[in-house]
Amino acid sequence: TQCQSCLFGCCGCMTLVALIELILAGIVGHGLGIGVSVAVGLISVPLTVAFFLAWRQRSVAQLSAFCWAKWITCSLACPLGLFCVGLLALRLWCFVDPGWEAFPTKCRVQGCTRVSLQNPQHMQAGDLLRIRSVDVATVLRSLRQWVELDGGEECKWLGEYPQSGQPQAMEGASIAVNTFARAICVTVGWKFVDDIAWQLSKVNCSNGDPGILVEVHSELRAGYGDLGLNRWRVSYFLESLKKEFKDAYAVFPVGC
Repeated sequence: TQCQSCLFGCCGCMTLVALIELILAGIVGHGLGIGVSVAVGLISVPLTVAFFLAWRQRSVAQLSAFCWAKWITCSLACPLGLFCVGLLALRLWCFVDPGWEAFPTKCRVQGCTRVSLQNPQHMQAGDLLRIRSVDVATVLRSLRQWVELDGGEECKWLGEYPQSGQPQAMEGASIAVNTFARAICVTVGWKFVDDIAWQLSKVNCSNGDPGILVEVHSELRAGYGDLGLNRWRVSYFLESLKKEFKDAYAVFPVGC
């Protein structure tokens, strides 16, 4: 029947989705994804067999296997299957690199924290830091060390890229963009990929005090909300930066 064919196709699709999610979740080590995909597989495979037997018997209404299969499909398999589809969609979305070649101009979603002179988001007082009397290379080494050793998550450094621009007068200082750097971090619980970027600018204050302005942008790659994760990541990074440069940092534009 048409209903039988529909349920047979649904279970077959759920089996395929569960298999793909199982492989991807196994690669990244996401326990929940592995568990859900295994549960969906354990349900959908027997159901597929039951529907096939029903088709072979040609008398669907009299086959008990088809009766309990319909009940399980509606009450358990479909919700789990939809959840598995959602996980798989987000995981595949994480493979899409934003392709940043320069510091992003703004956040594209709510799940983003941006500490910057332009278009800040979820930025708090005291977040924008100026590291006094150091060069860009020193700050870059600190960023890379945080990513590779002390990020609190599994992070990967993607590189730094020289930038050039005319100095601009802002907040009583001359600011010239110098370097853009970026990395990715894998979230601890869900094992999704987030992007984090920095912009380092040379600052010359009106009082003659030089330094490096550190702007940071952390954004989830897949989805819309982040439950405050990017705010935590940025705060963790800023606290690490303050500890390393405890005698050299100042909140911008204070002291300029």
